[in-house]
Amino acid sequence: MLNLYRELYDLTDGFFTPLVGNLLSDAGYDAKYSLEKKRELTAPPTWEEALEYHHPKLLIKKPALLDFGAAGKGYIIDIVGGLLEDNNIFEYCIDAGGDILYKNKTPMRIGLENPEDVVQVIGVYTLNNGALCGSAGNRRAWGKFNHIMNPKTLESATEIIAVWVNSERAMLADALTTCLFFVPSKILQEHYKFEYCLLRKDFSIEKSENFSDEFFS
Repeated sequence: MLNLYRELYDLTDGFFTPLVGNLLSDAGYDAKYSLEKKRELTAPPTWEEALEYHHPKLLIKKPALLDFGAAGKGYIIDIVGGLLEDNNIFEYCIDAGGDILYKNKTPMRIGLENPEDVVQVIGVYTLNNGALCGSAGNRRAWGKFNHIMNPKTLESATEIIAVWVNSERAMLADALTTCLFFVPSKILQEHYKFEYCLLRKDFSIEKSENFSDEFFS
């Protein structure tokens, strides 16, 4: 997981970073979920300032609150899938709060939640073998913030309101949903194989060619 964090930190010019923990906590998304801003927000340190990683050792060079929420759930999902397959279970669905790893001969239709009305879907994605992960700020929002924080502007993402990514691995799909709030897809597509869909605040859609065409008006 840390290898992927380092790769994406470099590819996104620091927008994807585990060092966002203090920023989230100071804004109110803390261990007690106070949802109250504690102090003036400051930019996270750079990777080079705070971290030194050579597998399997991670050296934290200065005090920092690390947050692995952008890929940690996908990482655990992949581990659970690996445990199932190690025990000769090759057909399964792991659904961890909407991040899904699915292996089956029969495709599964998955609704894409409308972040402005969670009882509605804006479309349907047909998932074959692989992962589908989504990210939106609507379920973890307070004041002017949500949990998707821009480490450079110290504000939450607002122009894009939801992202979905399909990839072979849940950890990669999970991580890329955060990256796509901040960087163009072409930067990431040069390095990883995935399909994606972005929903902007005006409800316009940007998607890769092979992402589902089943959207509702």
